[in-house]
Amino acid sequence: MRGLADLPLAALLAALLVASTGEVSATPPVEDAGAGPRVVAIELRSDGPVASPELLRSVLTVSEGASLTPGEVESSLRALAATGLVESAEAWERESPGGVTLVFVLRAALQVRTVRVAGDLGLDEARLLGALPQKAGQPLVEDRVLRGLYRLDELYRTNGYFRSTARLRVTTDPGQRVADLTYQVAAGPRAVLGEIAFTGDLG
Repeated sequence: MRGLADLPLAALLAALLVASTGEVSATPPVEDAGAGPRVVAIELRSDGPVASPELLRSVLTVSEGASLTPGEVESSLRALAATGLVESAEAWERESPGGVTLVFVLRAALQVRTVRVAGDLGLDEARLLGALPQKAGQPLVEDRVLRGLYRLDELYRTNGYFRSTARLRVTTDPGQRVADLTYQVAAGPRAVLGEIAFTGDLG
């Protein structure tokens, strides 16, 4: 079994990749940039449950029956990363009758199990949850999670809470590959428009 490529992906949290099972034979890495052996089968293996395995297969640019090339493997790894469903992916080839079996070993991205807002909210809970880009049931994406803090700050300021604060707590279950998000909020006092007075020569 030989490694063709390894593409680490940015992630908010990291976990150990559980090695895939099965006996394989070690062979030298591919050096020829041209056409390689025929791909007789493609396998996807993961350290945990992966959302939408059909989607992952559909983005692969390498196909069964075609000649194996490093370029197609690299392209497939980039496509897997772009789905947001995996934290990292690597490709291996195993000698098989009539060619090789291409094995993509995936590290499943954490799935968000729950999203909560807690504390002194000041505003309607449903409204606050609606402002958050990261939703339950989606893969955990660092950018989405952090944008939630900015969205909350903007929402509170728009509604007169200029001293509000929001903090994020993330708890994970590595065994189930899930995460729970809690935005801890302190709305603070709401600004109130006082009496308006005009002075001077008003004409």
